[in-house]
Amino acid sequence: MQEFRLSLLVGALENARFGVCVIDASQRVVFLNRAFAAKIDVRAEEVMGRSYSSFSPQLGHSSQFDEIFSPPGDEISVECSIKLASGVVRYLLLQSSNLTHESGEVFRIVSAMDVTDYGVTRDR
Repeated sequence: MQEFRLSLLVGALENARFGVCVIDASQRVVFLNRAFAAKIDVRAEEVMGRSYSSFSPQLGHSSQFDEIFSPPGDEISVECSIKLASGVVRYLLLQSSNLTHESGEVFRIVSAMDVTDYGVTRDR
C-alpha cells in the first residue's frame, strides 16, 4: 500500500500544472516536474542531480529567483521575471518551504506558477 501511495504521489506531482522543484541543502536538484522545467525552459533530465547554480545563470533572472532557491530557511513567496534563452520574458510566482526528511536532512520545496498573462508581478 505504501509503494502504491508513493507512486500515486509522484505521478500527481509529475502531471501537475504548477511547477515543483525540490533541492537539497547543497542546492542540488533532486526532483523537478515537467511543468517547472517548461516554465524555465530546461530539460528535467539535464538538471536532475546538478546544482541549481550550475544552470541558473542561463535564465537571466532577477535576484528574487536566487532568493527562493537559497539554502533552507524561511518560507518565501516572490514574484519575479526570468528571461529565457529565446529572449522570451516570463513572470513567475514562486513559493518555497522546507521539508525535513525523517533522516533529518532538510529540503527546499519550490512551487512555480506562470503569471505572465495575468500582469500581476511587481518587477515589470
